[in-house]
Amino acid sequence: MRLQPFQQEITRGAFAPGIRTALVSMPRANGKTAYAAALAIAELFVGPPSAEVLIVASDKKQASHVLKYAKEMIAKSPELAARVVEYADHLAVPENNAVLMPLPAEPGALHGYDPSLLIVDELHVVTEDVWEAATSVVGKRPPDQSLTLAISTPASSPDSVMWKLIAHGRAGDDSSFYLKEFSAPEGCGLDDREAWRAANPAMTCPQPFLAEDGMLAAMRTLREPVFRQLRLGQWVSGVDAWLPFGAWDACRVDREVKPGERVVLAFDGSASGDSTALVGCRVCCTNR
Repeated sequence: MRLQPFQQEITRGAFAPGIRTALVSMPRANGKTAYAAALAIAELFVGPPSAEVLIVASDKKQASHVLKYAKEMIAKSPELAARVVEYADHLAVPENNAVLMPLPAEPGALHGYDPSLLIVDELHVVTEDVWEAATSVVGKRPPDQSLTLAISTPASSPDSVMWKLIAHGRAGDDSSFYLKEFSAPEGCGLDDREAWRAANPAMTCPQPFLAEDGMLAAMRTLREPVFRQLRLGQWVSGVDAWLPFGAWDACRVDREVKPGERVVLAFDGSASGDSTALVGCRVCCTNR
């Protein structure tokens, strides 16, 4: 596997001295899972003694995708294949007691481990309980022998553990946290191909593996907020909304309620994951 410059940049940043947690946000189709599998294999051989590589995702099936890629890569290398023992649900390297395994996204099943590398695949669909359970064991090893790496597209709502971590990284006051975001400029047009390239490094790297016609096909078939979230790496609210992105903001007008005017207020609250609204309307009375 020949790492592209953007993958080299992520590797240098995430594995820099003192980094405990790394978060990479990028659109789909940029090779996130295959890249994670390559890092997992490397950790087995060049990581600390008794390296423990854990893969966590929204469920064990999703986490097993990294294991699947890792098995395919090892199978293509006779030298690696001779040194790795392959099991149905994990990989082991007997010579240094290293292990790679996917775990179910159940808080109770994530305790009792001592990972040298914890990979969280598609953080945007991982619950806060799972994230806390998976990362609560981090810290047993020295700083240079323990890393949590989350790779994901943006979440569909700011009400997510991923958004909290994005905000934490953007604050820039945690030297042990590495954040790398790939996204299109805010307010760009859907068909802005320069914005496509800015968000998708797989389109512009020396050996590109994402074609513009694929992006064009996705743009034509996905709803605007979904395309912005999944293919442009943008944070948008209302992915499941019935109005197109920006339509509600375009309806804004400046209107002042005069003292003494009668108004009616309507409130719609939310429990989790949706929106809260307070709407006010003036009462217009006409004599008939």
